[in-house]
Amino acid sequence: MATKNYQINQLQTDGSLLILHPETNADVINETTSKKVMTADERTKLNGIAAGAQVNKIETIKVNGTVVNPNSNKEVNITVDASGAASSAVSTHNTSSTAHSDIRTLVSNAQTAANNAQAKANSAYTLAEGRARAVSFDTVEAMTSALKAAAKTDYKIGDNLFIKATGVPDYWVSNVLTTNTGTYGYFEVSVLETQKVDLTNYYTKSEIDTKFLTKTDASGTYATISTVNTLSSTVSGHTTKISTLETNVSNIQSKNTSQDTEITNIKNGTTTVGKATSATKLATARTISLTGDATGSASFDGSADKSISVTLASVGKAGTYSVVTTDAKGRVTSGAQVIEVGTTGQTSPSASLAIGGIFFKEI
Repeated sequence: MATKNYQINQLQTDGSLLILHPETNADVINETTSKKVMTADERTKLNGIAAGAQVNKIETIKVNGTVVNPNSNKEVNITVDASGAASSAVSTHNTSSTAHSDIRTLVSNAQTAANNAQAKANSAYTLAEGRARAVSFDTVEAMTSALKAAAKTDYKIGDNLFIKATGVPDYWVSNVLTTNTGTYGYFEVSVLETQKVDLTNYYTKSEIDTKFLTKTDASGTYATISTVNTLSSTVSGHTTKISTLETNVSNIQSKNTSQDTEITNIKNGTTTVGKATSATKLATARTISLTGDATGSASFDGSADKSISVTLASVGKAGTYSVVTTDAKGRVTSGAQVIEVGTTGQTSPSASLAIGGIFFKEI
């Protein structure tokens, strides 16, 4: 069987072909004369690099006859004049000097201060967003023990610390320390200052009892409606109105009692509630239909079970494909091939080649 050579092309989204393999059947492709061809010595050096050889490592620098170690902590400034002559001034500045050490210390301290400021800013932001939490303790001693044993991240600035015991103030976390050395471990707390509600214009329970209610006995039982009406009937000009109100209230109470009895009898089965007579079928048959992705229908009157024959809507076309396109419901709407081997004389892929697919053009 004769051997065939193919050019490999990839179909792009704009319909063009990207050539992945040159159109040639030669075993070796030589560079054109317009390009520089590496010499044998250059190829040897390149092979050495590929094999892991060390390239251009500077061991020493000699300036004006003086050898300078490039790994030292000294700075080397080299100046070249217009004629190409080089001169140098070797700095004796040592990057490990005390001055540099002091600068590094100042930078480190500034960074620490910035981190602390950021932590407090984060806590203030959390508090402003309303993310501060509240924790309750039985006593101040219990709160102190819990804070002393807590990790630095267990509480944040703004957290409320409520004490259940009466007669003692509540607290809130006002600062987070860097070490667990405070009275409350990592935390400082402050008294939670709350403003008392002004109750000057409000009546107390005893004042309401005295001014507005009449009690029947020392146990604190409030007067019944009839008792209040009896007391109010002594007010001049209101006897008839109060008597009518009392009658209306009595009638309402009587109806409520009667309704409660009827509801109870219905619930326990004493009173039977009537029910509608069962129907064997609908007076008018109804047609139940399916539309959209599936179609079908059946007439239903309730006298017997019904089945609906369902027909799926057609999408795409039938066939065998390497790549398929689906709609949002998972149905295949189209298909294409990933690889197409062209026939003799075929210069471009057929419409069935997928975007990004490979077309082998016979050459």
